[in-house]
Amino acid sequence: MVFHVIDDQPFICFFISEVLCNLGHEVETFTSSERYMEYLESPGYLVPTAVFTDITMPFISGYELMEAVHRQFPETHVVLMSGVGEINSRYKGCGCTFLRKPFDMDVFESVVDSMPSPQHYRQV
Repeated sequence: MVFHVIDDQPFICFFISEVLCNLGHEVETFTSSERYMEYLESPGYLVPTAVFTDITMPFISGYELMEAVHRQFPETHVVLMSGVGEINSRYKGCGCTFLRKPFDMDVFESVVDSMPSPQHYRQV
């Protein structure tokens, strides 16, 4: 499976990438929500199994990223991550999962294991 990880804290991107790679998955990381938006709108965008994104980031929030991903690829699952609070009630039931930081590794792996295996990956 292919995952995209977006977090403005590089060590979080590195940590999640390492865990996912150790589980046998491919990972692309982004430490800027703006860079991810540019990638999302590029001709080389590879549609992932899921997008892991921090909620609170400068300029473009994880909620805004989720909306942008779902506008173009509604089947893509989004995992919203935050160390503060809960998911905004407006976004509950929107094809997303909420993970609290710091991560409980059993919960993290359970979320990854629950992702449907795609038949193929589309490059747009």
